[in-house]
Amino acid sequence: MKALCVTGVSTRSDAAFDRLVAGFGDSPPDFFEVRDKSASDRRLLDLLARAVATLSAARVLANARFDLALAAGAGGVVLPEDGLPIEPVRRETPRGFRVGKSTHSADAARRAADEGADVVLLGPIFATPSKAGFGAPLTPGALDDLVSGWPAETELFLIGGIGVAQLDALDSRRERFAGIAGVRVFEDTPDPGAAVREIRGR
Repeated sequence: MKALCVTGVSTRSDAAFDRLVAGFGDSPPDFFEVRDKSASDRRLLDLLARAVATLSAARVLANARFDLALAAGAGGVVLPEDGLPIEPVRRETPRGFRVGKSTHSADAARRAADEGADVVLLGPIFATPSKAGFGAPLTPGALDDLVSGWPAETELFLIGGIGVAQLDALDSRRERFAGIAGVRVFEDTPDPGAAVREIRGR
């Protein structure tokens, strides 16, 4: 199972960000998404560049801003569900640049996959404070609506309230998604590398 780390409070200070990035040690996540909707462009560019320089074994993604991703040498972008369409972003980015989409329903996830997203985040699967505005959590049952016809080239990541303790609840549907994305599972531990290893071991 793959791991995708999304930044949360760690972007508020250089020390916290550096602590998170360094904490992965020799177990970096497969993807590292820099997300801070309150940060300036200059700040986001700096964070992306630092992540690219440090996490050489991870694909660094920008949240929403493919222009900043390109400027920092990052490997992709995760577009909001109501953000830019995938195709025009694909046309403006080089071969190999990953274009992802964050979605909040099985239908939206399917649309993103059909539109050619390389990575789709679906959530919240479980209750989480940061996604309370999206209504009730989807639960793992949302995967049952994605059984047939999911493009093999699109990686589906589940997000929202997923920590190590919730992995068992996803075991019965393990073949239907590529990995776990999260914020607190990586930021709220002194050893984010151990969280990556736990996820990868499933």
